[in-house]
Amino acid sequence: TPEQIFSLFHKEKMAAFLDTSLLQDGHRYSIIALRPWLQLSSQEGQVYINGKKSTATLWQVLHNIIHTAHPVEPLPGLPLSSGALGYFSYEFGLRQANIPVILPQHYKIPEALLVFYDLFLIYDHHNVYSICIANGQTESATSLLNKLEVEITSSTPNTTHVTKHDDTTPSCHFDLSRTAYIQ
Repeated sequence: TPEQIFSLFHKEKMAAFLDTSLLQDGHRYSIIALRPWLQLSSQEGQVYINGKKSTATLWQVLHNIIHTAHPVEPLPGLPLSSGALGYFSYEFGLRQANIPVILPQHYKIPEALLVFYDLFLIYDHHNVYSICIANGQTESATSLLNKLEVEITSSTPNTTHVTKHDDTTPSCHFDLSRTAYIQ
């Protein structure tokens, strides 16, 4: 299950798990994101890129990443093929609207946080399989996928089938059907 796979990686820095376990319309995928390569945050109107202050706005940085620095073609039928997971707080929205924000001194959580990941495991609850996507930001995509395959197969034997679509989009599929799980 996606939960079992995430349990292998939950201690990794900034590992993320979006669990969509409801099997209803719009609740199809669970997403595990690993190997962060870029972290954008905003606190009290100040933007930070990997912890360093920036003079750019969050929107300028995002525009540069999405349209210039790291454009990635979406993969058909998947909720994402690269990108970030994160949040925008209520306070961030107030600042965007130039409404004063009053927070306690001890409030240190970023008002906005976006973490760009190099490796995604996307579990399709409808078709019962996983797709692994590596973008090659922290190391080569092939190397990332090979390491991921070893880590998962050594923990869950007899459940993995690796398929490489071409040299630019290798992926591994995990057969986590009830039959495979029971074996």
